[in-house]
Amino acid sequence: MGRFPLLNMLTTATLILFASFYAGCSGAQQQDLYTTLSLEEITVDELQQGYADGRFTTRQVVQAYLDRIEAIDRNG
Repeated sequence: MGRFPLLNMLTTATLILFASFYAGCSGAQQQDLYTTLSLEEITVDELQQGYADGRFTTRQVVQAYLDRIEAIDRNG
């Protein structure tokens, strides 16, 4: 395994762990990419497959996590 695929996997895993900190919070949320992609429970393998298939981009996933964090910050 080359250096960059490992870095990509570690970055993705870090995002998942960071987002899981907020996963227990609930509130009325509008349908968004976070919910659509089930990012709360997505695996690294599923993320990588989604990137490979072109279903979503890294930018979209990171933005979905940032939007989720902002929504939780606003709504508690």
